Amino acid sequence: MVYDLAVASTGPGNGEFIKIALTTCASVADFERLLDSTNISGRRTRANFAVMDSSGVAKMIETGGNAYWVFDASSAPNGYVIRSNFSMMGKGFDGMERYNRSVKLISDFYAGDSLNFRSVFRTQMRDFSGFFSAPYPVPTQYSPYPNVPEWYFLPGLSICNMISISATVIHGVLAEEPAKLTTMWNVIGQPATSVAVPYWPVGNVPDESNGAVECALSDIAEKIRSELFNTYYVAEYGMSLGFINTFALRDTNGVGLWSTIFPVEDSIFTRAEDAMGIWREEESLNMNEMLLVESSLAKYALSALNNAYYELTGIVALDQNITALPVSHVLDQNYPNPFNPTTTISYSLAEISDVSLSIFDVQGRTVARITESQQSAGNYNIQWNGTNEQGLGVPTGVYLARLEAGSYNETIKMVFLR
Repeated sequence: MVYDLAVASTGPGNGEFIKIALTTCASVADFERLLDSTNISGRRTRANFAVMDSSGVAKMIETGGNAYWVFDASSAPNGYVIRSNFSMMGKGFDGMERYNRSVKLISDFYAGDSLNFRSVFRTQMRDFSGFFSAPYPVPTQYSPYPNVPEWYFLPGLSICNMISISATVIHGVLAEEPAKLTTMWNVIGQPATSVAVPYWPVGNVPDESNGAVECALSDIAEKIRSELFNTYYVAEYGMSLGFINTFALRDTNGVGLWSTIFPVEDSIFTRAEDAMGIWREEESLNMNEMLLVESSLAKYALSALNNAYYELTGIVALDQNITALPVSHVLDQNYPNPFNPTTTISYSLAEISDVSLSIFDVQGRTVARITESQQSAGNYNIQWNGTNEQGLGVPTGVYLARLEAGSYNETIKMVFLR
């Protein structure tokens, strides 16, 4: 909210106006025409709208109740426009600390040739600062408020603060690339407590990110947020304010929530970029494959955040090995081996692949076809029972499990004892 912009008493508010724009506008020009048409009737809007379209036009538009001001990225110094909840045209000071801090961070990224979606998420959207946009390290030990424990920081003036509920970066494409490769990177939940997941404009979002009221990724991020943030009464302000436990984010040894979730986020970044590298070389995009990658990364993020929450609260994590996605295809030896009647066959996929997993006897005859499907990158554990469909069971002997995934193929020996 940009509180120093004049607002009309009637008309659509911020959220309603965004809904109207999303359902009626196909371009930035359409959005500006919508603003023109509602200037006279009025809007209950006080906002900075970042608007872009598939032609590459990108503008930041400060919007009040009966007026708006356009800042075009194409004519801006260095090609970018920065806003927080601070308004240039409002002439006030609300949000200025966040704005000044963002200018410093983005300028440093640009000067160092590191202005990209990764640096924005990792550094800018999780930045803590205070008065005069002074940065605060994580962890921050000293608290100036007598009733607030050490390591707790008041992030009210920070880019990343208690009321932050999401973070988004739209990563566009080059002129010759398909528009459907445009990626919306989104952190659902308080940015310090969640991870970024990619979404492509090719279909419905994954179940983990969907819901009429709430979704699983939002739920777990909120649980983590509730563990990190506490409210304390501050006498000099005459109110209770939200403080974050920076020691839980990262302690003096570099261990904490961030040491758990950042490698997960890095893995998601890498897997998505690898997949897009392959898609750019293809003559046509496979939408189902894109949705499968999107879904698998959302599932991975949800599992990792569940683990992070369990670790944060002192509960044993569900899966201790969910620190990163696999870097290569691997078929592990089954366990137990020898077995009777069941054994677990584990394998890892470094990328989306057409997978075939079958069991053969030593004469090469097919005993069972366990799976033949397209699968996303990840770790898989499949249990096989040494019993055929009629329940007669296979005889004692040596069997071969063969995994084929793209150009990868591997076979292991298994011993079944009756």
